[in-house]
Amino acid sequence: MLAVTAIAALLIYGWTASESLRSAWQSHETAVSLAQMLRDFQAYAAKHNCFVYISTVPATPSRCSACIAVDQSNNELKRTLFPQTIFVTGVVTVDPQGIPTAPAQFTVTCGKHINQVQLDARGNISLPLAQE
Repeated sequence: MLAVTAIAALLIYGWTASESLRSAWQSHETAVSLAQMLRDFQAYAAKHNCFVYISTVPATPSRCSACIAVDQSNNELKRTLFPQTIFVTGVVTVDPQGIPTAPAQFTVTCGKHINQVQLDARGNISLPLAQE
């Protein structure tokens, strides 16, 4: 009986450890793809000489988080849905030169892992070290 309990404890510990690694990886990969998406919208704004408004829709139990980009004519440029376990928050307006109108920060959370995507006043995008 003791052996069965020990094996069960090892399996639970192994599953918990692998889940933690997977959520850290998933959070980081989502932050990287979000950063690339923001770069693409900066380039779009500069190329088409228009404002681009990028916002996120928070997740609910029945809906995934989403990132939505619209131009100044209120045309939806892109809607990206994130996996069910990912929660993304943030908002930014990009001017016709491809620079944010104000510094902005997007937060990507998966489990206890938190990644940030930051846009500074000059339009540089960075991903600081993840937090737990």
